[in-house]
Amino acid sequence: MSNDKDELAGFEMIREEAIAVLDGLVEKARAFDLAEPSAELERYRGKLAENACEVLVVGEAKRGKSTFINALIGSDVLPADLISPTSQAFRVRPAEREAYRVRFEDGFTQEIGREDLAQYGSQDVTTQGRGRYIPWLKKREPLPSQMINYIEVEVPVRFLPEGISIWDTPGLGALYAGHAQITHRFVPQADAVIYVLDSDRPLGQTDVEFIEKVLSVTPNLFFIQTMIDRYDADHWREVQRRNRQILGERFGDGLLDARVWPVSSTNLRKAATGSGRTAEAYLMVSRHQELKAGLRNFLNHTVVRNEVADAIRVAEGYHTVSRETLRERLGIYEGSTQENTEILNKKKRIQEEFNKYWGASGEQKRRLKENMQKAARVSRDSFKQALEPSGDLVVAQELRIEAVKSFAEAREMAASMPAEFVNQVVMRWERDIERLREKYIDLLNPYVEDASVTMPPEPGAASVQVTQGRLVTEFKLNIGKLIRSSGLLMAGGAATSGAYALVGAGTATVGTAGLAAVPLALGALWWMASGAKESLTIQKNSARADLKKNLGIVRQEVYTHFFSSDASSDKYGRVVEYFNAIESSLIGQVEAVAKQKSDERDNEIALQRTALSDEPQRKAEAERTRQRLDEWDEMGKTIKSVSARLAALNPQSTLQTAG
Repeated sequence: MSNDKDELAGFEMIREEAIAVLDGLVEKARAFDLAEPSAELERYRGKLAENACEVLVVGEAKRGKSTFINALIGSDVLPADLISPTSQAFRVRPAEREAYRVRFEDGFTQEIGREDLAQYGSQDVTTQGRGRYIPWLKKREPLPSQMINYIEVEVPVRFLPEGISIWDTPGLGALYAGHAQITHRFVPQADAVIYVLDSDRPLGQTDVEFIEKVLSVTPNLFFIQTMIDRYDADHWREVQRRNRQILGERFGDGLLDARVWPVSSTNLRKAATGSGRTAEAYLMVSRHQELKAGLRNFLNHTVVRNEVADAIRVAEGYHTVSRETLRERLGIYEGSTQENTEILNKKKRIQEEFNKYWGASGEQKRRLKENMQKAARVSRDSFKQALEPSGDLVVAQELRIEAVKSFAEAREMAASMPAEFVNQVVMRWERDIERLREKYIDLLNPYVEDASVTMPPEPGAASVQVTQGRLVTEFKLNIGKLIRSSGLLMAGGAATSGAYALVGAGTATVGTAGLAAVPLALGALWWMASGAKESLTIQKNSARADLKKNLGIVRQEVYTHFFSSDASSDKYGRVVEYFNAIESSLIGQVEAVAKQKSDERDNEIALQRTALSDEPQRKAEAERTRQRLDEWDEMGKTIKSVSARLAALNPQSTLQTAG
């Protein structure tokens, strides 16, 4: 236990040191008149200071997810054993006072009472009778203001580790549908995932398939085994042993931690209501203390470690670039009048050429915009073609229908096909968007090269490569976060408000009303798919024909949802709106960074002119710059020290040892 405490203290110290490093960089950068650090650095600093984790609890129905979370809270807050398979996600956040809210897909929030949790937790929408009428289903598609994103619960929490908000995911009634919804809608928003097993029997094939889907999104998977109080120790320990054995055989090194932590939610819940030695006894037999330490250790080695590593990576890059700036200044002040005059003239020419290509009417900027539009059209047409009646997504389902051999098989397909088709559509979208991201990075490379050109005092100095590497990294991160806001098409959360912020220097913010509906796609399609399942009536003699007919219904709804225009608001299809927003945002980034680089070069030119002043002033500036360079080098040593200490905390030493 002392080793766990020492390691916890070590992570906390490294986190605090990383925050101090980032604060020191910003402070000295301003004092030394260096370029502003990117917004990425400030974002990492904020995450480290907040020191909060979002943990998702998933698993098959009747495994005790809600009961486990209630035990962590120390009170029966969440409704357990909801019958509906479309139950909502609950986000439990530690707070001093109780508060309960329904958060809708359009960003609206409605305060509710604790007694309302079961009612809202078992439905998709709050009211009926409004929205677009779907003639095939004889129902109305719900409006954004009706569709629930998730339910927020703020309560005092007894046994949850500090800094953790925990999510209770919808119950998995229709297994395939539930798996896809959780992995695409909720897992991307989480820092880690707790997978719940029980003590009745070892995990089965359905679990293996679900775990594979989760691992395709995040490696941060932590396993618990509930209900140990219902069985004797020999039984649940054997189940635990088999669970770990199966995980090791099926996933091997794909899991960061294959341990399975046993827990009794019932005894933990009793510990909350007991007192004195009785409470201590219940807490001990619940095995919560071991689980809590294991979870905190797991989050440190995954979430916290990665956040510190990312922050240090950004700090190192900024430190290296800024050091080259200080070295260049020192070279200017130490150079001769003739050398400085030549450098000044070269910088003027570089600035004029850069503005010619990337300024307000720049030739390269115009070409970049045209090529981005072309790439977006290719991606849009590829996705659209896949949804046509002759598209590969539809043909694949039709081939499955043709292979149906029995009435029972037809009924099973009727129940799963709508959700499966929607899931395939989402996967196709992700593939096309990833290709678009790679294309955009290629298109931006010429800009990055031009924006990176500097005039170091020494030929071949590292600043060109370092600056270019920094810009490439920033743009890749920006494009990745923007395009992978395919959360815009399938996830809730921050994107739902219709405004998503881009990171990086001089970034723009897009917040059009047309995008506010885009995150509804998966939620609306899931609602549509469940409605389609209810309407499917398969006659024994025409099962295949009915399946194809209903495939056509689902396909039409999916197609309409993504590509039909809304004449009443002068909006185009959601996919077109999405690509337009990406293009506008990236061009905005290019323009913002172009202005920043142009301003920086103007400052360099002004500095170069200063270097042509009288000798005493040049010597004074040179001495001051040497002192600044020494101080900046000390900052670099601190950054390397934090990086080395973080590397010394080897995750293999703790995450893979038997618990």
